Amino acid sequence: MTLGASLTVIAILPFSGSDVSLLSDDGASSVAETSSVVARVSSYFLTAAGRGDSVAVTLRNPTANVPLGHLAVPFGTEPNILGPRRFPRLGLIVGAVDPAGLEKMRNDPDVVDVVPAVAPKMMYNVELLEDGGAQRSWSLDFLRIPDLWNKGITGKGLAIGHLDSGVAGDHPALKRPLKAFAVIDSTGGSSEGGAASDSHGHGTHTAGILCAQPMNGVTVGIAPDASLFCCQITGEGALMRLLGGLEWLLGKNVRLISLSAGVQPFNPVFQAVIDRLRLSNILPIVAIGNEYAGSSYSPANYRNALGVGSISDQSNVADSSCSQNFGEPPPYSKPDLVAPGVGILSTRRFGGYEMRSGTSQATPCVVGIAALLMQAFPNATIAEIEQRIIRSCRKINGEPASRQGHGIVNPVTALSVLSP
Repeated sequence: MTLGASLTVIAILPFSGSDVSLLSDDGASSVAETSSVVARVSSYFLTAAGRGDSVAVTLRNPTANVPLGHLAVPFGTEPNILGPRRFPRLGLIVGAVDPAGLEKMRNDPDVVDVVPAVAPKMMYNVELLEDGGAQRSWSLDFLRIPDLWNKGITGKGLAIGHLDSGVAGDHPALKRPLKAFAVIDSTGGSSEGGAASDSHGHGTHTAGILCAQPMNGVTVGIAPDASLFCCQITGEGALMRLLGGLEWLLGKNVRLISLSAGVQPFNPVFQAVIDRLRLSNILPIVAIGNEYAGSSYSPANYRNALGVGSISDQSNVADSSCSQNFGEPPPYSKPDLVAPGVGILSTRRFGGYEMRSGTSQATPCVVGIAALLMQAFPNATIAEIEQRIIRSCRKINGEPASRQGHGIVNPVTALSVLSP
């Protein structure tokens, strides 16, 4: 079959059938979709990915604050997706579509939205420092984390989803927290049960910030008694790996997701995913990016994702920490808050410890704090936990509001603020 023009898109479906829908008022989770709807929508996709010119896509019922209109994306931003590929827990179908199929999809009342597929990228560190003599991450005392530990608040009973380059499962400080590990392939499929590994080192470092246990006098993890569910999502086919990782985590009953990946500039491709995570009572916490002021990454720059920037031990926002103002009514700015992210000591892929810097380090810091708060307030919704975090923040004198959001997170204050 000769194809003229085609585009890889994500079709977003409502959930229906006998089970409660993800999009229902009570937000209960379901993987049920009417098979006839799935079959019909799947028929709009091509059975093999072709290549061609850009195709203009009209966004239907956009959930992000972007103007209605046409969004042209060059084909090939997420190439070679043979489809369609269905992610039932997320309620998505991904694949290549030609103009005729796209028109049918846009006019189908059972398709909530259609967005062009765009490949995200990992936000790797802006700095890597070796320090074999360090025994404790400065962030722990800066945030007074031991004050919470002394109250018995260690993240016990909380499941954290971790999407990254993997994790070194043989690191002594991570063996106990790590409960499950999956490699996500370029089609979005998951392979679970193999030895946990890390393709880069980034994931082992961020995992340690989340929940590494004290080992041989070295302390780096914020929620050492939390459970870690890790997906390795690095490699070609980044979009499918990310969606496949989220699909896998939705089956693990995680309450929090730590993510240091995204798309630049603002792009609504992940908006429905963030919406559905929240409706499943999962709080997504995302790195805002390591570029410069006036830039940011999606999904961290969505209104309903908690976007995190980075500060030093002197309470200065890192020069590389992204920040951006958005003028859509009502106007808003990102990040939402900042946390320690410069020179953070954590676990090293090949054993031992190392220091790294970036919003990737600040993000698991906030995720770890959220896990502590969820243990302290087990009946709280994710919105209530989020508000405790935001209302705890203190402003940094001399820093523009757009660079710091609400300010530096303060977990001790978050424990004592009145219920939202």
